[in-house]
Formats: sequence, C-alpha cells, structure tokens
Amino acid sequence: MRTSQTTIWILILVCLFSCERVIPYPNLAEEDALLNVSCEVTPSDSTTVTVSRLFAITHEHRDKEDYSKPLNSKLQFFVNGKEVPVQQTYSDQQDIYSVVYPFQQGDQVSLICSAPELPTVTASTQIPHAPSTLIQEFKLIKDEATLGGYLVLKDNPDTFDAYEVSIALTEYYTQFENGEIVSTGKYGHGSYTINPHVAEWRQVLDDTYADKHSDITINLKNIKLQYKPKTEIVNGVERITKTWLESKATVHVLSKELYYFNLRYESHSMSPTCYTNIKGGYGLLGAQASVSSTTIKLE
Repeated sequence: MRTSQTTIWILILVCLFSCERVIPYPNLAEEDALLNVSCEVTPSDSTTVTVSRLFAITHEHRDKEDYSKPLNSKLQFFVNGKEVPVQQTYSDQQDIYSVVYPFQQGDQVSLICSAPELPTVTASTQIPHAPSTLIQEFKLIKDEATLGGYLVLKDNPDTFDAYEVSIALTEYYTQFENGEIVSTGKYGHGSYTINPHVAEWRQVLDDTYADKHSDITINLKNIKLQYKPKTEIVNGVERITKTWLESKATVHVLSKELYYFNLRYESHSMSPTCYTNIKGGYGLLGAQASVSSTTIKLE
C-alpha cells in the first residue's frame, strides 16, 4: 500500500515538472484602462484640460495598439452649474481641450468626460479666494552679507486653506568713478519657494490647525547676498559701488484637491502614495488663486 502511494506521488511530480507549456497572461478586460484627466483652474480667461488613457496594469502581452489607438473622448465642462463651450485643440492617444471663460475666485468648476469602452469620469473643485488682505505684512531686514525678514498671513480660521509662498528677489549694483556711472548689473535669485532650508515656515494642514493659528508667520533667514556696497581704488581712481535689492512675495492659495495631490511629492514614505479626485479614473481637477505684495526696494 505504501509503495502504491509513493508511486502515485512520483507520477504527479513527474507530470508537474515535465510540463513545458507556459501559461499565458489572461486577456485582461478593458476595465483595467481608465481615463486620466488633468486640469488646473486659476482666475483667468481660459484653462486647458488634458485627457489620456491610463492602464492600471501593464504587461508585455499588451499590444502596442492598446497604447496608440485614438482616444475619441468627449468633455463637458461646467462653471457654477452651467455648461460652457469647450474646443478640442488636439486629438490622438491624448486629447487636449481649451476652455475659454472668465474664471473668478469662488467659481464652482466641474466636468464630465467619457470615451468609447471606458468608464465615464466626473470631478469638481472650487477656485479658492485669495483676498488682498491675506498678506498682512512683508518686511526685509538686511545686514552686510545676508538678508532676513518675515511674512505674516492673515488666515481665515473658518475655512480650509493651504498655501504655497514664493519670494522673488533681485539684487542690483551701480559703480561710479568721478561721479559717472561706469558699470551696472543685477543678480536674480529667482523665486525662493518656502521650504526648510530657506526659511522656517508653517502651512495650514487642516481645520483644527487653522482654528488655533489665525496668523501665520514665515521667517526668512540667512539668504546670502551677492553684492556689497564698497569704496575702492582702481587704477588710481576711486570707485564707489552702490547696491540695492527688490523683492516681492506671492501667496498661492490652493484648493483642497490640489493640496492633497501635491502632498504625494512631499511624502518621504517608501509606500506608494497617490491622490485623485477624478471619480472613476485618475488625475486631478484642481484650482488655485494668488495674491502678491507690493515690491519692496531696500538699499
């Protein structure tokens, strides 16, 4: 009896390991492809919507035709509940639409997008308010070689607000000899996006945080300056170098959807992170508005 059982197990193992046929990937249903919609709306006279096909699963078995066939999508766009005209400016594997409309802060924006053999997707967002009173104070403090300062924002504790702040900074110099200008120049620092290595900053994360912090103070520190005022003798002639700088702060108020979408780029977690507000698909319909300070000139 024991010999008979052993023989059966040997036969089973031989059958299993002698099989040369490779089981192919199954033909996946079209449902593993979904629409990927991308649009960011600002208070302006137009916006662009990009639509593509995104596969949740990619394997070598997939024909190239799956990626290259025309999308043939259809888009409906709504502002404050009313449909507005859209114009398709490009059509292929990716469709691009232009929406011409005088978008304003506070507008409710939504869309419906469909394509043959793919699930219909929907999304909505609201253009946030960026009032002129948001920037309470912007001040720069200059010493011999570095620049500091601070920016104070008047946050609304009753609303969810997420901010991105950028500081544009340009240095200038003029050199004089015998009272005449002999040289001028400038150095553009570009736009400093507030992050830990440039400034100490805080960003409203949720309503609870906003309730406890009605004012947000961003402290700038240790921005190294390129030019220094000085007087020197060059070829027996006194040369005087005068310097000054100009700076402007811009605050971008992000919609909740855009804020959460951007978080995935700031995550240091090893686990994959993704956010989408496109129901039934991928991508983002987000919005933002901005307000800038007056330009500061500091000698």
